[in-house]
Amino acid sequence: MLGQAEKICHREFSFLGVELEFPEKINWHLDPLSGKEWPRVFYDDIAYIGERKVGDIKYTWELNRHQHLVTLGQAYYLTQDDRFAKEIAAEITSWIDENPPYIGVNWISALEIGIRLISWIWALRLINDSPHLTGKFFRNALRSVAIQAEYIGSNLSIGRYANNHLIGEAAALAMVGLYFNGLKGAQRWRRKGLSILEREAIKQIFPDGGGVEQAASYLRFILEFFLLAFLLASKNNIRVPSEVMARLEKAFEFMMATLTPCGNAPNFGDSDDARAVFFSRNSYWDFRGLLALGAVLFKRGDFKFFSRKPSPELLWLLGPEGFEAYGDMEARPPKMKSVFLSHSGYVVLRDNWEPETNYLIFDCGPLGYGPAAHGHADALSIQLSLNGIPILIDPGTLAYNQSQELRNYFRGTSAHNTVMIDRKDQSESGGRMAWSTGAGVRVHNVIIKKVLDFIDAEHNGYQRLEQPVLHRRKVLYVKRKCYLVQDVFIGKGYQDVELNYHFSPFVSIEQSGKGEMTVRKGGKIIGALEIIAPSNSFKSRIYYGSNKPIRGWYSDGYGHKRPSPTLNIGAYISLPFVITTLIFPSADGQESWYRTKIIGQNTYLITGPDSMDLVIMRDPGDCKLKDLEFDGELLYLSVDSDSKISYLLLGGVKRLYYKKNKLFESETAQKGLEIFSHKIDEMKDKGFYLSRDIFGILEDFITAQIHGNYSN
Repeated sequence: MLGQAEKICHREFSFLGVELEFPEKINWHLDPLSGKEWPRVFYDDIAYIGERKVGDIKYTWELNRHQHLVTLGQAYYLTQDDRFAKEIAAEITSWIDENPPYIGVNWISALEIGIRLISWIWALRLINDSPHLTGKFFRNALRSVAIQAEYIGSNLSIGRYANNHLIGEAAALAMVGLYFNGLKGAQRWRRKGLSILEREAIKQIFPDGGGVEQAASYLRFILEFFLLAFLLASKNNIRVPSEVMARLEKAFEFMMATLTPCGNAPNFGDSDDARAVFFSRNSYWDFRGLLALGAVLFKRGDFKFFSRKPSPELLWLLGPEGFEAYGDMEARPPKMKSVFLSHSGYVVLRDNWEPETNYLIFDCGPLGYGPAAHGHADALSIQLSLNGIPILIDPGTLAYNQSQELRNYFRGTSAHNTVMIDRKDQSESGGRMAWSTGAGVRVHNVIIKKVLDFIDAEHNGYQRLEQPVLHRRKVLYVKRKCYLVQDVFIGKGYQDVELNYHFSPFVSIEQSGKGEMTVRKGGKIIGALEIIAPSNSFKSRIYYGSNKPIRGWYSDGYGHKRPSPTLNIGAYISLPFVITTLIFPSADGQESWYRTKIIGQNTYLITGPDSMDLVIMRDPGDCKLKDLEFDGELLYLSVDSDSKISYLLLGGVKRLYYKKNKLFESETAQKGLEIFSHKIDEMKDKGFYLSRDIFGILEDFITAQIHGNYSN
């Protein structure tokens, strides 16, 4: 941090992958990419989007957020070196001189003004004993603060922008009113800002804690605004309603539940590297620092367990007392492992909370908030880590205001781990920051058990095609053995189908057979994939940094991208049909001990060194295999080394027969009924019929499968 502060004192800036230096005074109107300057005219007359724009406005706004002033303030606070305070005063004065009210691009956005004011508040708090904060400086600065606050209050975001923008603006109003409480409009700004924040916390955070914008980075962004304003309110003896704080606590729970084993957030939706305040420049996607703060605020030992260590946010926001409170807390593993977050629509599958665990997140949620400006066309997409290592990733965002072709790609369906039909996105674009139609998702079943997890969902995004298609995806995770991803396409006629899997740029994939892939990192085997398609017409390709077509790219931050492997499987094929993906985690860096083979339509046999599992994944409705009849979505049998069935799970089943023997019958479908061989006598009088001989009879069925006597 001190090294960064030194560079800033020399007017050397680094942000969004850009290195920028001003040998003399700072040009607050410069577009650093083109080298051109935005016009210094009335802000509403400036074309900052479209063909007439000077460049990507975000780069100019990033410098004008003045978040680097907080770094200078931290350096002064720690060293008492007056050079840092002097630079803060000089830059604020320079900005005021070069940006007269309502002139230039830095007056266009109320959110940008709000972030700048929050930066000023924090920087001035940290240098409040500096002699450079003269009366003349303060008179000039306070006059500007008042004008900017009035602008925000009169130009609050509405409509499509009443999302994170509105929350950031309200936080700035509240903080200006609290910190500069002697200003004429302070009480009005404070009341208005806090009122909006309390309302929007309930409106923009789902009851399960997810953000309505369906973008992980923007959930953290708004959480930071809420906390900055509410903590300052608490210091001024203003109570935040308990239901609002409870909703924020749910947001921390959501964050913890969805973080990958390495502590990074899954990169769903848009991201532009934004933070309300940068207290450190650690990895942008590592959210554990904020989780450490939540541990102390809400006295949550599970938050501490996953945050692993105290963070800069904790120290700067809560002081030494917060740091000490964190150290005194007992860390305890979260009770939940796999979880269905039903309001935001994410299903997380994980073995445990250790760094080397297996992890999958499945997106069954809505497109986003309002016109879904920050949502991506990623319904039913997955992200995956094996043994703690990211394997299947979301390629990111890249940029909002540069190449429209790249903007369309990175938020489009082909840039996500799901299926594209007829070369069209699931949702139809309504411009660079909006969608005109959105794919609707329906979740049929979620089963979370100790032995396995199962999700069954569909989306209707391709019902709009001339020949409508319904995409249904089922994900089964047999714990620590394998994942089965079954893509079902319901429709008529021929369709162009494309399945994409985007791999982390830090792994390599090798084709070891038709549809078979080995995933390595540094020569070590991480896992394996096998794609099973119903036709030889499917072709597989691996793209790596391709521009025609755009495939094989990963953006780890705003404005820059790097090549990464993308597996593409495509065909022009007759509907209906099914594609199955099998994924095997490695065993201590070696090939998986488990193998899966398809022994019938939608019927899989998983074999291992000391066990065997039979899985039947069917569409709802009557299903008749040879001598086996059932009417559900999932039947799972676990067989031990002695060929004895020890466990049976029925998903969506009302009846099960074998050779006309009634084994199970219920008036209502059992969403996820577990039956253990040693507990069968305990399942009497449960509202359904269950044969005491069910395991012995099904062992005959299993024997038939082993000896290849299976047929439809």
